[in-house]
Amino acid sequence: MKYILKWLGIMFILSVITFLIVRFIPVSPVDMLLQHYNLPLTEENRKLLTSYYKLDQSLFKQYIVWIKDFLKGNWGISFITKLPVKEEMLRRLPYSLIIGLGSLFLSIILSFFLGYLAAIKEKGFFDKMTRTISILTLSIPSFIIAIFIIYYFGVKTQLIKFFIGGKFYGILFSIMILVLYQVGNLSRIVRDLFVEMKEETFVKFYLIRGFNINYVLLRHCYKPALY
Repeated sequence: MKYILKWLGIMFILSVITFLIVRFIPVSPVDMLLQHYNLPLTEENRKLLTSYYKLDQSLFKQYIVWIKDFLKGNWGISFITKLPVKEEMLRRLPYSLIIGLGSLFLSIILSFFLGYLAAIKEKGFFDKMTRTISILTLSIPSFIIAIFIIYYFGVKTQLIKFFIGGKFYGILFSIMILVLYQVGNLSRIVRDLFVEMKEETFVKFYLIRGFNINYVLLRHCYKPALY
């Protein structure tokens, strides 16, 4: 219950911050709307739009109206496509789910096995590789890595057709970036957990009895790494 209340409080604070940021931008949203539709910036037009969007009310009342509309799914009209924002988001939701769930699934699998291999031989190839990936992803912004991948795989070697390959390659590219930025840290966490398990008494007992360390870690020490 405390966990739910905590996240509800965080969501409330974020909603208030978002609402206030939009309300206190230097340029009037009414003027922006009039300019977007090429309408004259007259006082009459400003008053009509201000009244229509209830911007002449107090901030508290505006927030209540705004949050009610949000909860009802009334998110307004996109300036670019002229379509309801809700429809635009729902139309793109499947792609977001594919990218998010796909990258999460691949990250978990790759992180587990890379961390396992790194723990088998400390300071070995996989240990150094996961450490390098972790350092690079922590120190280099994701958009720089994205530009490099586009240049190397899409322009120089042309292994991936980012620009003419359609949605498939766009989704694949997004998953690649997300996986890269998750695998580094997750694999190091898994690696550290396996290294800790190697020092456990029962693991040493198995090794004394002649069992291979690879088998012992994968068969008896995988649960802490997965959790």
